[in-house]
Amino acid sequence: DARWPAVTVAELERYVRNAKVGGKGPAAVLNACGSDYGQPVNFWLSDGTPVFNSLCHGPPTDPDRHYLYYYRSFLNVSDPVGDLAGRIRWAAAHRRPSENQPMFLVVFGGLGLYGGNDDLFLFLRAVMARLDETFVVVGGEEAARLAREVKIGT
Repeated sequence: DARWPAVTVAELERYVRNAKVGGKGPAAVLNACGSDYGQPVNFWLSDGTPVFNSLCHGPPTDPDRHYLYYYRSFLNVSDPVGDLAGRIRWAAAHRRPSENQPMFLVVFGGLGLYGGNDDLFLFLRAVMARLDETFVVVGGEEAARLAREVKIGT
């Protein structure tokens, strides 16, 4: 299926429901390439669990399926920092549901970037330096907490 590894909302709902039966449900769910099913970048399941979709497609002119998902081998080699920063800006400008709504972008797949794992954080720090102060890096637990707060406030 061209939409792999994404799953449908119904499958996500079932997964979370079953996880809760088994003990504790997830604080949030990452659905790799859920945008391939037409899902928004961020949404909430019926029980309030936030879903973060990685963005696999960028502008219509972008031919690859790795826009912010396993991006490593698809960046412009002459300016990979600028390319990834530009992709993040494009996603924020074109995939945000409304100007006033916070947005959580999942950017991953950079291990082994340009020959070694130890430069990943330096690379991402350089990418963040090219973005303005409206972009903030948070970890998974903090993203889940913030997304639940946004949902409660709506």
